[in-house]
Amino acid sequence: SDLMDPCLWWFFGGAAVVSSLIYVKLVTKKRNLPVEPLDFSENRGTRIRLSEGYTNYVLRGNPSKQHLVVFVNGLLSSLYSMEHLEIELSSLGYAVLNFDLWGRGHSDGPKDVDYTEDLYVSQLAQLLFALDAKQKPVTLIGVSLGGAISATFASRYPQHVKDLILCGPAGLPVHESLTKRISELPIVGEIIPSSVIRHSLIQFGFTSLAQGKQSPHYKAMADNLEVMISQMDYNPSFWPAVLSTVRHFNLSKMESTYASLPCPVLVLWGRHDAVCPYRNVIHMTSLLGENGSIVTIENAGHALFVENRADTVGEIRKYLAR
Repeated sequence: SDLMDPCLWWFFGGAAVVSSLIYVKLVTKKRNLPVEPLDFSENRGTRIRLSEGYTNYVLRGNPSKQHLVVFVNGLLSSLYSMEHLEIELSSLGYAVLNFDLWGRGHSDGPKDVDYTEDLYVSQLAQLLFALDAKQKPVTLIGVSLGGAISATFASRYPQHVKDLILCGPAGLPVHESLTKRISELPIVGEIIPSSVIRHSLIQFGFTSLAQGKQSPHYKAMADNLEVMISQMDYNPSFWPAVLSTVRHFNLSKMESTYASLPCPVLVLWGRHDAVCPYRNVIHMTSLLGENGSIVTIENAGHALFVENRADTVGEIRKYLAR
């Protein structure tokens, strides 16, 4: 059976890719899929040279005089996804740093490296150092993958982190889909046509909603997905970065990291989150212990800022002002 397993994976992986091609061809004949996104390629940030390439960022305010809040975005997101909160918190008197992870938005995508926790934590550490924004401990707001990155950073550099706000954080056990397993197969992920990738990302995006495509927030989510998927048009490193992260980032076995966090942590979790499953909230509660405060966001899945922005932002503002 040891000899058969790789063969079976290749067989089913190939079959899945072929099936996806046929499916997309049939579906796009029936209705117009939003596979050609709008152009959001105009950069509103500043690019700064770090060891692995240029990182794109937006810095509002003065970190030497104001408390600095740093956004760490999710697997598919650019800094655009947090622009609304960036502006709001800045208006409240906070300094705010928002940046594109490697391979996202207008940040470079390092070549010939694995996209691991080390790579992303190093990016954040170098960015804070380059902007001279590490004199005072900061608040990290991490969304999904960004939550896992933020927690790892805080565990390694506790002197630089005042507290954490984690929104639907990755890092605890999840059910691995067939799509994810196929993407982890050598070569297969690289040869999937862009039309299939776009379609798959759109379908995945709608699973972030509590009610899927029946959600009253469908249009808002579709707009967000257009922004996300448009990255494929202007950043050739986007899909390779996503693939490498799925393959090499420890996305579901970070219990020891969360258990060792030395700072206060607020976790916001959508009750209907199926991407980073809400069932992990009990496990997270025990891992964080007295350091943790967990708030359930009602009427929301993984897309907290789309489905229940008022409660999500309200909890963030209340936590920062405590």
